Amino acid sequence: MHHLPSGSTLTPATGFSQPGPSSGSRFCRAALLMALVSLGLLLAALRLTAPAHAEDAEGAAGGQSVACAAASAIPTAECEALVSLYQSTGGPHWENDAGWLNPLASPCTWYGVGCAGGHVTELLLESNHLSGALPTALMAFDYLERLRLADNLLGGEVPPAICALVDTVTEASFDYNQLRAGSRRTRACVTYLDPNWADSQTQPPTDLRVSAIATDSLTLAWTPIRYTADGGYYEIGYSLTPTGPITPHGVTADKSAGSYVLDGLTPGVTHFVHVRTVTPAHANQENEQVSAPATTVATTLAADGAQVLLLIYFPADNDLSPYAPGVVERVRRGSALNPNVQVLMLADRAGDHNTGLLEIANGVVVTSTALLTTWGKDELDTTDP
Repeated sequence: MHHLPSGSTLTPATGFSQPGPSSGSRFCRAALLMALVSLGLLLAALRLTAPAHAEDAEGAAGGQSVACAAASAIPTAECEALVSLYQSTGGPHWENDAGWLNPLASPCTWYGVGCAGGHVTELLLESNHLSGALPTALMAFDYLERLRLADNLLGGEVPPAICALVDTVTEASFDYNQLRAGSRRTRACVTYLDPNWADSQTQPPTDLRVSAIATDSLTLAWTPIRYTADGGYYEIGYSLTPTGPITPHGVTADKSAGSYVLDGLTPGVTHFVHVRTVTPAHANQENEQVSAPATTVATTLAADGAQVLLLIYFPADNDLSPYAPGVVERVRRGSALNPNVQVLMLADRAGDHNTGLLEIANGVVVTSTALLTTWGKDELDTTDP
Protein backbone atom coordinates (compact mmCIF):
# COMPACT_ATOMS: atom_id res chain seq x y z
CA MET A 1 0.00 0.00 0.00
CA HIS A 2 1.01 3.61 -0.39
CA HIS A 3 2.67 5.48 2.46
CA LEU A 4 -0.08 7.67 3.84
CA PRO A 5 1.83 10.94 4.30
CA SER A 6 2.58 10.94 0.56
CA GLY A 7 -1.12 11.29 -0.19
CA SER A 8 -2.19 7.70 -0.74
CA THR A 9 -4.75 5.71 1.21
CA LEU A 10 -5.02 2.17 2.41
CA THR A 11 -8.63 1.72 1.38
CA PRO A 12 -11.62 3.54 -0.01
CA ALA A 13 -12.84 5.16 3.22
CA THR A 14 -16.09 7.03 3.66
CA GLY A 15 -16.50 10.40 5.30
CA PHE A 16 -18.25 10.93 8.60
CA SER A 17 -21.71 11.56 7.20
CA GLN A 18 -24.41 8.96 7.67
CA PRO A 19 -26.10 8.11 4.37
CA GLY A 20 -29.69 6.94 4.28
CA PRO A 21 -30.69 3.40 3.43
CA SER A 22 -30.84 4.13 -0.29
CA SER A 23 -27.33 5.58 -0.51
CA GLY A 24 -25.82 2.27 -1.58
CA SER A 25 -28.37 1.93 -4.38
CA ARG A 26 -27.67 5.46 -5.56
CA PHE A 27 -23.97 4.71 -5.41
CA CYS A 28 -24.39 1.51 -7.46
CA ARG A 29 -26.57 3.24 -10.06
CA ALA A 30 -24.08 6.09 -10.37
CA ALA A 31 -21.18 3.65 -10.64
CA LEU A 32 -23.03 1.67 -13.31
CA LEU A 33 -23.78 4.84 -15.28
CA MET A 34 -20.13 5.91 -15.05
CA ALA A 35 -19.02 2.44 -16.17
CA LEU A 36 -21.35 2.52 -19.20
CA VAL A 37 -20.16 6.00 -20.18
CA SER A 38 -16.52 4.92 -19.77
CA LEU A 39 -17.15 1.80 -21.86
CA GLY A 40 -18.69 3.91 -24.60
CA LEU A 41 -15.72 6.26 -24.60
CA LEU A 42 -13.31 3.32 -24.62
CA LEU A 43 -15.04 1.69 -27.57
CA ALA A 44 -15.04 4.99 -29.42
CA ALA A 45 -11.34 5.45 -28.71
CA LEU A 46 -10.56 1.95 -29.91
CA ARG A 47 -12.54 2.58 -33.07
CA LEU A 48 -10.60 5.78 -33.73
CA THR A 49 -7.14 4.54 -32.83
CA ALA A 50 -7.10 0.84 -33.77
CA PRO A 51 -4.17 0.21 -36.13
CA ALA A 52 -5.08 -0.81 -39.63
CA HIS A 53 -2.98 -2.62 -42.19
CA ALA A 54 -3.02 -0.91 -45.56
CA GLU A 55 -3.92 -4.18 -47.25
CA ASP A 56 -6.54 -5.11 -44.68
CA ALA A 57 -8.86 -2.12 -44.63
CA GLU A 58 -12.53 -2.99 -44.24
CA GLY A 59 -14.41 -3.51 -47.47
CA ALA A 60 -17.93 -2.52 -48.25
CA ALA A 61 -19.35 -5.99 -47.76
CA GLY A 62 -20.21 -6.19 -44.05
CA GLY A 63 -16.77 -5.25 -42.77
CA GLN A 64 -15.05 -8.11 -44.62
CA SER A 65 -11.31 -7.50 -45.01
CA VAL A 66 -9.98 -6.71 -48.46
CA ALA A 67 -7.56 -9.63 -48.12
CA CYS A 68 -10.50 -12.04 -47.93
CA ALA A 69 -12.98 -10.31 -50.25
CA ALA A 70 -11.98 -12.42 -53.26
CA ALA A 71 -10.76 -15.49 -51.40
CA SER A 72 -12.49 -18.63 -52.63
CA ALA A 73 -10.01 -21.41 -51.85
CA ILE A 74 -11.15 -21.56 -48.20
CA PRO A 75 -14.24 -20.39 -46.26
CA THR A 76 -14.37 -16.67 -45.44
CA ALA A 77 -14.35 -17.43 -41.69
CA GLU A 78 -11.02 -19.24 -42.00
CA CYS A 79 -9.53 -16.46 -44.11
CA GLU A 80 -10.62 -13.84 -41.55
CA ALA A 81 -9.09 -15.98 -38.79
CA LEU A 82 -5.78 -15.89 -40.65
CA VAL A 83 -6.02 -12.10 -40.86
CA SER A 84 -6.74 -11.93 -37.13
CA LEU A 85 -3.71 -14.13 -36.39
CA TYR A 86 -1.49 -11.90 -38.52
CA GLN A 87 -2.70 -8.67 -36.93
CA SER A 88 -2.59 -9.86 -33.32
CA THR A 89 0.91 -11.33 -33.54
CA GLY A 90 2.77 -8.46 -35.20
CA GLY A 91 2.55 -9.77 -38.75
CA PRO A 92 4.39 -6.85 -40.41
CA HIS A 93 7.38 -7.67 -38.19
CA TRP A 94 7.49 -11.40 -38.85
CA GLU A 95 10.71 -12.70 -40.34
CA ASN A 96 8.70 -14.07 -43.26
CA ASP A 97 5.19 -12.86 -44.10
CA ALA A 98 5.32 -13.56 -47.83
CA GLY A 99 1.89 -13.32 -49.43
CA TRP A 100 0.02 -12.46 -46.24
CA LEU A 101 -2.97 -10.13 -46.73
CA ASN A 102 -2.35 -9.95 -50.46
CA PRO A 103 -5.86 -9.90 -51.96
CA LEU A 104 -4.47 -11.21 -55.26
CA ALA A 105 -2.97 -14.32 -53.67
CA SER A 106 -4.87 -17.29 -52.32
CA PRO A 107 -4.56 -17.58 -48.50
CA CYS A 108 -3.31 -21.11 -49.13
CA THR A 109 -0.16 -19.61 -50.65
CA TRP A 110 0.58 -17.33 -47.69
CA TYR A 111 3.80 -18.30 -45.89
CA GLY A 112 3.27 -21.10 -43.39
CA VAL A 113 -0.34 -21.82 -44.40
CA GLY A 114 -1.23 -25.25 -45.75
CA CYS A 115 -4.60 -26.23 -47.16
CA ALA A 116 -6.35 -29.42 -48.20
CA GLY A 117 -9.92 -30.06 -49.30
CA GLY A 118 -10.75 -26.36 -49.30
CA HIS A 119 -9.74 -25.74 -45.67
CA VAL A 120 -6.72 -24.58 -43.67
CA THR A 121 -5.04 -27.71 -42.34
CA GLU A 122 -1.56 -26.40 -41.39
CA LEU A 123 -0.12 -23.32 -39.70
CA LEU A 124 3.66 -23.76 -39.66
CA LEU A 125 4.97 -20.49 -38.19
CA GLU A 126 7.67 -21.61 -35.77
CA SER A 127 10.78 -19.41 -35.40
CA ASN A 128 9.11 -16.57 -37.30
CA HIS A 129 9.20 -13.76 -34.72
CA LEU A 130 5.49 -13.85 -33.90
CA SER A 131 4.79 -11.64 -30.89
CA GLY A 132 1.76 -10.59 -28.89
CA ALA A 133 -1.24 -12.71 -27.96
CA LEU A 134 -2.96 -15.55 -29.75
CA PRO A 135 -6.42 -14.55 -31.04
CA THR A 136 -9.73 -16.18 -30.19
CA ALA A 137 -10.21 -16.59 -33.95
CA LEU A 138 -8.16 -19.80 -33.77
CA MET A 139 -11.45 -21.60 -33.11
CA ALA A 140 -12.43 -21.00 -36.76
CA PHE A 141 -9.95 -23.60 -38.03
CA ASP A 142 -12.24 -26.61 -37.86
CA TYR A 143 -9.97 -28.74 -40.07
CA LEU A 144 -6.56 -27.76 -38.69
CA GLU A 145 -4.19 -30.70 -38.23
CA ARG A 146 -0.74 -29.17 -37.61
CA LEU A 147 -0.04 -26.05 -35.54
CA ARG A 148 3.59 -25.02 -35.04
CA LEU A 149 4.15 -21.84 -33.04
CA ALA A 150 7.33 -22.70 -31.12
CA ASP A 151 10.37 -20.42 -30.78
CA ASN A 152 8.51 -17.13 -31.11
CA LEU A 153 7.73 -14.23 -28.75
CA LEU A 154 4.09 -15.05 -28.05
CA GLY A 155 2.86 -14.05 -24.62
CA GLY A 156 -0.17 -13.61 -22.40
CA GLU A 157 -2.94 -16.08 -21.82
CA VAL A 158 -3.78 -18.76 -24.35
CA PRO A 159 -7.43 -18.11 -25.33
CA PRO A 160 -9.97 -20.75 -24.24
CA ALA A 161 -10.81 -21.05 -27.94
CA ILE A 162 -7.74 -23.29 -28.24
CA CYS A 163 -9.96 -26.09 -26.93
CA ALA A 164 -11.85 -26.05 -30.24
CA LEU A 165 -8.76 -27.56 -31.89
CA VAL A 166 -8.32 -30.68 -29.79
CA ASP A 167 -10.53 -32.84 -32.03
CA THR A 168 -8.55 -32.22 -35.22
CA VAL A 169 -4.97 -31.15 -34.41
CA THR A 170 -2.59 -34.08 -34.29
CA GLU A 171 0.68 -32.11 -34.07
CA ALA A 172 1.20 -28.89 -32.10
CA SER A 173 4.15 -27.04 -30.59
CA PHE A 174 4.12 -23.97 -28.34
CA ASP A 175 7.63 -24.33 -26.85
CA TYR A 176 9.92 -21.42 -26.00
CA ASN A 177 7.39 -18.61 -25.77
CA GLN A 178 5.88 -16.61 -22.88
CA LEU A 179 2.46 -18.24 -22.84
CA ARG A 180 0.32 -19.14 -19.84
CA ALA A 181 -3.07 -20.79 -19.37
CA GLY A 182 -5.60 -18.77 -17.41
CA SER A 183 -7.95 -21.58 -16.49
CA ARG A 184 -7.70 -25.26 -15.67
CA ARG A 185 -9.69 -26.21 -18.75
CA THR A 186 -7.50 -24.14 -21.09
CA ARG A 187 -4.37 -25.61 -19.53
CA ALA A 188 -5.75 -29.11 -20.07
CA CYS A 189 -6.46 -28.36 -23.74
CA VAL A 190 -3.00 -26.92 -24.42
CA THR A 191 -1.37 -29.82 -22.61
CA TYR A 192 -3.41 -32.27 -24.66
CA LEU A 193 -2.14 -30.60 -27.85
CA ASP A 194 1.47 -30.24 -26.65
CA PRO A 195 2.19 -32.22 -23.44
CA ASN A 196 5.48 -30.44 -22.62
CA TRP A 197 4.56 -26.88 -23.57
CA ALA A 198 4.74 -25.51 -19.99
CA ASP A 199 8.33 -26.68 -19.51
CA SER A 200 9.79 -23.90 -21.67
CA GLN A 201 7.65 -20.80 -21.13
CA THR A 202 9.39 -17.65 -19.84
CA GLN A 203 6.73 -16.41 -17.43
CA PRO A 204 6.86 -13.97 -14.51
CA PRO A 205 7.41 -15.60 -11.11
CA THR A 206 4.27 -16.31 -9.12
CA ASP A 207 3.26 -15.46 -5.55
CA LEU A 208 5.57 -12.42 -5.35
CA ARG A 209 5.45 -11.09 -1.78
CA VAL A 210 7.38 -9.02 0.75
CA SER A 211 8.59 -11.31 3.53
CA ALA A 212 10.44 -8.71 5.64
CA ILE A 213 10.52 -4.92 5.85
CA ALA A 214 13.35 -2.78 7.25
CA THR A 215 14.21 0.91 7.15
CA ASP A 216 16.31 0.60 3.99
CA SER A 217 15.37 -2.77 2.51
CA LEU A 218 12.55 -5.07 1.44
CA THR A 219 13.09 -8.83 1.39
CA LEU A 220 11.23 -10.34 -1.55
CA ALA A 221 10.10 -13.93 -2.01
CA TRP A 222 8.34 -15.73 -4.86
CA THR A 223 7.76 -19.12 -6.41
CA PRO A 224 10.28 -19.80 -9.21
CA ILE A 225 8.93 -20.59 -12.66
CA ARG A 226 8.87 -24.10 -14.06
CA TYR A 227 11.34 -23.30 -16.85
CA THR A 228 14.77 -23.06 -15.20
CA ALA A 229 16.88 -24.40 -18.08
CA ASP A 230 18.79 -22.53 -20.82
CA GLY A 231 20.23 -19.88 -18.51
CA GLY A 232 18.56 -16.70 -17.41
CA TYR A 233 17.64 -14.90 -14.21
CA TYR A 234 15.08 -12.69 -12.50
CA GLU A 235 15.53 -8.96 -13.00
CA ILE A 236 14.48 -6.78 -10.05
CA GLY A 237 13.64 -3.09 -10.20
CA TYR A 238 11.47 -0.57 -8.39
CA SER A 239 9.77 2.76 -8.84
CA LEU A 240 8.42 5.41 -6.48
CA THR A 241 5.16 5.84 -8.37
CA PRO A 242 2.82 3.28 -9.92
CA THR A 243 3.76 4.42 -13.44
CA GLY A 244 7.55 4.59 -13.05
CA PRO A 245 10.19 5.29 -14.04
CA ILE A 246 11.65 1.96 -12.98
CA THR A 247 15.09 1.92 -11.37
CA PRO A 248 16.99 -1.34 -12.07
CA HIS A 249 18.38 -2.84 -8.88
CA GLY A 250 19.91 -6.21 -9.73
CA VAL A 251 19.43 -9.78 -10.93
CA THR A 252 19.43 -13.22 -9.37
CA ALA A 253 22.03 -15.89 -10.08
CA ASP A 254 19.57 -18.00 -12.08
CA LYS A 255 15.89 -18.83 -12.55
CA SER A 256 15.87 -21.24 -9.60
CA ALA A 257 16.17 -18.35 -7.13
CA GLY A 258 13.15 -17.66 -4.95
CA SER A 259 14.18 -14.60 -2.93
CA TYR A 260 16.04 -11.31 -3.16
CA VAL A 261 16.96 -8.44 -0.83
CA LEU A 262 16.07 -5.10 -2.33
CA ASP A 263 18.35 -2.81 -0.30
CA GLY A 264 19.68 0.74 -0.38
CA LEU A 265 16.16 2.13 -0.18
CA THR A 266 14.90 5.35 1.41
CA PRO A 267 13.25 4.92 4.85
CA GLY A 268 9.53 5.51 5.12
CA VAL A 269 8.90 5.54 1.37
CA THR A 270 6.55 3.42 -0.72
CA HIS A 271 8.33 1.29 -3.34
CA PHE A 272 6.60 -0.35 -6.31
CA VAL A 273 8.53 -3.54 -7.03
CA HIS A 274 8.87 -5.22 -10.43
CA VAL A 275 10.32 -8.70 -11.00
CA ARG A 276 10.75 -9.99 -14.57
CA THR A 277 12.05 -13.29 -15.89
CA VAL A 278 14.79 -13.19 -18.53
CA THR A 279 15.89 -16.11 -20.70
CA PRO A 280 18.75 -15.38 -23.12
CA ALA A 281 18.78 -16.52 -26.73
CA HIS A 282 19.97 -20.12 -27.02
CA ALA A 283 20.05 -23.05 -29.40
CA ASN A 284 16.27 -23.54 -29.40
CA GLN A 285 15.31 -19.85 -29.40
CA GLU A 286 17.06 -17.12 -31.33
CA ASN A 287 15.38 -14.32 -29.34
CA GLU A 288 15.93 -13.17 -25.77
CA GLN A 289 12.72 -13.72 -23.82
CA VAL A 290 11.66 -11.12 -21.23
CA SER A 291 8.44 -11.77 -19.36
CA ALA A 292 5.86 -9.30 -18.19
CA PRO A 293 6.64 -8.19 -14.60
CA ALA A 294 5.27 -9.58 -11.40
CA THR A 295 4.55 -6.63 -9.13
CA THR A 296 4.03 -5.80 -5.49
CA VAL A 297 4.26 -2.70 -3.31
CA ALA A 298 5.53 -2.03 0.20
CA THR A 299 6.74 0.83 2.38
CA THR A 300 10.03 0.80 4.24
CA LEU A 301 10.07 1.55 7.95
CA ALA A 302 10.38 5.18 8.91
CA ALA A 303 13.82 5.97 10.28
CA ASP A 304 12.44 7.70 13.37
CA GLY A 305 9.91 4.95 14.07
CA ALA A 306 7.01 7.36 13.61
CA GLN A 307 3.61 5.86 12.80
CA VAL A 308 0.53 7.17 11.06
CA LEU A 309 -2.81 6.58 12.78
CA LEU A 310 -5.55 6.05 10.20
CA LEU A 311 -9.17 6.31 11.37
CA ILE A 312 -11.78 4.69 9.14
CA TYR A 313 -15.54 4.84 9.62
CA PHE A 314 -17.50 2.41 7.42
CA PRO A 315 -21.26 2.72 8.13
CA ALA A 316 -22.75 -0.24 6.29
CA ASP A 317 -25.96 -0.97 8.19
CA ASN A 318 -27.68 -0.76 4.81
CA ASP A 319 -27.29 -2.21 1.31
CA LEU A 320 -23.53 -1.63 1.49
CA SER A 321 -23.30 -4.36 4.12
CA PRO A 322 -21.96 -7.10 1.78
CA TYR A 323 -18.93 -4.92 1.01
CA ALA A 324 -17.75 -4.57 4.61
CA PRO A 325 -15.66 -7.80 4.82
CA GLY A 326 -13.89 -6.95 1.58
CA VAL A 327 -13.01 -3.46 2.79
CA VAL A 328 -11.62 -4.85 6.05
CA GLU A 329 -9.55 -7.41 4.12
CA ARG A 330 -8.08 -4.73 1.86
CA VAL A 331 -7.08 -2.68 4.89
CA ARG A 332 -5.54 -5.75 6.52
CA ARG A 333 -3.46 -6.58 3.44
CA GLY A 334 -2.41 -2.96 3.11
CA SER A 335 -1.25 -2.81 6.70
CA ALA A 336 0.98 -5.83 6.10
CA LEU A 337 2.81 -3.85 3.40
CA ASN A 338 3.08 -0.61 5.35
CA PRO A 339 4.22 -1.19 8.94
CA ASN A 340 4.24 2.58 9.53
CA VAL A 341 0.43 2.64 9.59
CA GLN A 342 -1.84 1.68 12.46
CA VAL A 343 -5.56 1.55 11.67
CA LEU A 344 -8.57 1.99 13.93
CA MET A 345 -11.72 1.09 12.00
CA LEU A 346 -15.33 1.36 13.08
CA ALA A 347 -17.39 -0.90 10.82
CA ASP A 348 -21.06 -1.75 11.03
CA ARG A 349 -23.16 -4.20 9.04
CA ALA A 350 -26.87 -4.84 8.54
CA GLY A 351 -28.44 -6.79 11.38
CA ASP A 352 -27.73 -7.00 15.09
CA HIS A 353 -24.58 -7.57 17.15
CA ASN A 354 -22.08 -6.85 14.38
CA THR A 355 -20.67 -3.39 15.04
CA GLY A 356 -16.92 -3.81 15.31
CA LEU A 357 -14.13 -1.54 16.46
CA LEU A 358 -11.12 -3.07 14.74
CA GLU A 359 -7.43 -2.51 15.43
CA ILE A 360 -5.45 -3.35 12.28
CA ALA A 361 -1.66 -3.35 12.01
CA ASN A 362 1.06 -5.49 10.38
CA GLY A 363 -1.52 -7.63 8.61
CA VAL A 364 -3.40 -8.56 11.79
CA VAL A 365 -7.00 -7.65 12.68
CA VAL A 366 -7.96 -7.51 16.36
CA THR A 367 -11.52 -6.73 17.50
CA SER A 368 -11.43 -4.24 20.35
CA THR A 369 -13.70 -4.64 23.38
CA ALA A 370 -13.99 -0.87 23.79
CA LEU A 371 -17.55 -0.69 22.45
CA LEU A 372 -18.82 -3.28 24.89
CA THR A 373 -16.96 -1.89 27.89
CA THR A 374 -17.82 1.76 27.14
CA TRP A 375 -21.44 1.55 25.99
CA GLY A 376 -22.35 -1.96 27.09
CA LYS A 377 -23.48 -3.11 23.63
CA ASP A 378 -22.08 -4.39 20.33
CA GLU A 379 -24.62 -2.81 17.97
CA LEU A 380 -24.70 0.91 17.28
CA ASP A 381 -27.06 0.96 14.25
CA THR A 382 -24.88 3.62 12.68
CA THR A 383 -27.06 4.08 9.57
CA ASP A 384 -30.33 2.47 10.60
CA PRO A 385 -33.15 4.84 9.55
